[in-house]
Amino acid sequence: MNINDWFIRWGIPLQAWQELVEILNEPTVTTTVTDDLVGKSERWSMSAIRLEARKRGIYLYRNNCGVDQTNGAFVRYGLANESKQMNQKIKSSDNIGFTPILITEKHLNQIIAVFTSVEVKRPGWKYTGTPREVAQHNWLNLTVACGGYATFATVPDDLDFIIDRNDNNTL
Repeated sequence: MNINDWFIRWGIPLQAWQELVEILNEPTVTTTVTDDLVGKSERWSMSAIRLEARKRGIYLYRNNCGVDQTNGAFVRYGLANESKQMNQKIKSSDNIGFTPILITEKHLNQIIAVFTSVEVKRPGWKYTGTPREVAQHNWLNLTVACGGYATFATVPDDLDFIIDRNDNNTL
């Protein structure tokens, strides 16, 4: 039995589940900034994390978000960026993708793709609760509440949550 099964078994409403995930999923990145990381940029973190994700079998793709004016019309792009108001409340992560998970015999020996979202920050970054960080955290919470993997990350080892969470990629 996993946490999803437990919630269903006890009839806990989705809204309560999402609230609990938000309470328990306080954003923390506990990486210590060692001498070799001092002065590294978010661009460095992005490259290092994406390379490590691929080594671990995690597929991540850049998710640029913004708005441009084309032929006089404004065009919004990126996930969860349908309006300025939406973007102020929820901001999808820098990297969107999936983590393949092998389902056991009980589940017909199929591989499924678990939605994965990683918001990259520079080494040494700490969550301070700015409006932007809160909106990014809201996206991460929504992803986790719906069964996906999501985290803030500053270095490749921050991807360990995926491996720890799915116990060697097997459900």
